[in-house]
Amino acid sequence: MFLHRSHQVAFANCAKVSSESLEYAPCRSAINALMYLLPLALLLVFYGLTVLGAEWERCSLPTDASATPAGLACAAMRETVLDEKLEQALTAPLQDVVRLTMALMSVDTSTGKERQASFFLARFLMLEGMDVWLQCVTGATACGQVNVYGDFFGEGPISGHSKPPKVLLCSHTDAVPPHVMPQLERDGDENTWLTGRGSNDAKGQVAAMTLAALQAHRDLGLRVGLLFVSDEEVTHTGMKTANDKLFATNFPFMVMGEPTKRELISKQKGMLKVLLEATGRSAHSGYPEYGKCAITPLVETLADLTRQRWPVDALGETTMNIGLIEGGTAANIVPEYATAQVMFRLVGSPEPILERTCQIAEKHGVEVTVISSNEPVEYFRLPQDLYEVGVVSYNTDTGYGTFFDRALLFGAGSILTAHTANERVLVRDLEHLVKDHIKIIQMLYETLHDEL
Repeated sequence: MFLHRSHQVAFANCAKVSSESLEYAPCRSAINALMYLLPLALLLVFYGLTVLGAEWERCSLPTDASATPAGLACAAMRETVLDEKLEQALTAPLQDVVRLTMALMSVDTSTGKERQASFFLARFLMLEGMDVWLQCVTGATACGQVNVYGDFFGEGPISGHSKPPKVLLCSHTDAVPPHVMPQLERDGDENTWLTGRGSNDAKGQVAAMTLAALQAHRDLGLRVGLLFVSDEEVTHTGMKTANDKLFATNFPFMVMGEPTKRELISKQKGMLKVLLEATGRSAHSGYPEYGKCAITPLVETLADLTRQRWPVDALGETTMNIGLIEGGTAANIVPEYATAQVMFRLVGSPEPILERTCQIAEKHGVEVTVISSNEPVEYFRLPQDLYEVGVVSYNTDTGYGTFFDRALLFGAGSILTAHTANERVLVRDLEHLVKDHIKIIQMLYETLHDEL
């Protein structure tokens, strides 16, 4: 069984909490809102930089013999020049998962810079015989972020009458900064590791899924879709954009690729990320009585939140992380504004955590704004216990997708090294991962057959 319910409230004020949903009374007047939004809207209309709800566009290889080897006939990639390292990689055999992963890792795809990886994947999949569609991500400046969908069925997501594959393999093309080039390293136990940014989160997953889908089609005749989205690490906008623009009916199964140590995950903690804002009054620090320090109530709020006893259940503890604090301009000025971003990893619904946070913040005169949130996710369990089963505390794109019926979470590498200078994955695990995905694809097809 797969259950999820996501809350995608972008900076909604939470001074007032509804008992049934995350609906909050606005703290700014409609006039102020228009003052903020009107110039932005005019700017977007004037420059035409934002693509809202972009449709999928089918791509093709260039027919012009003089076109560059990395050419791509697709409006979403118009005037894009593929990085020299990726262009060179396309001329070499890429059926080896390590080689393909290292090619993807050779360029910086920090969130907002995924375009090169999308271009490369689209070109590679078409060279392997797949039909490919690209989609500009909602809000991406000049279509700078692109989702990639690959399939062996010609109609694809642009047709309202076409049916999706039974299985979709999905992961993301962006990585957290800074970019770290790939390297192969051996440890004292004679293990070979692939290190660098994206080795396990998530370019290794992308490479293994790509090769598994190709092999499942060629060797087993199984149709498998590939979806690689942008902006997973920050706002999940790629997944949200793909939501209502894919097939008319859902994929029966989606396998999400993230580092799970090759364990099939049964449950994923939920998430709540909030912005705390404190407002004071500036003054000369020699005369603090004429000002009002904004940092003091913010610190008091954070201290009270830290002392709270948050819910615990079978998923583990509800945890809180104070990830970012900003405030003040100089040591000799009483600060008039201060903010903090706090992220909770949830074992239950976001509502009670948010309500308690608002109560504490209100006591100190601090405003709370929801950045994003989603419920815990329960993943599908394969009938055959061929893999270890685990629980994860990190967030994924799964909770933001609505175009699949059941989901699995699976991949190589450990989340404990992701986002760190020591990000790595065992080469043998990457190689096994391709076989793992093919086995899972077969088992999911068998499950659907047995359910008929």
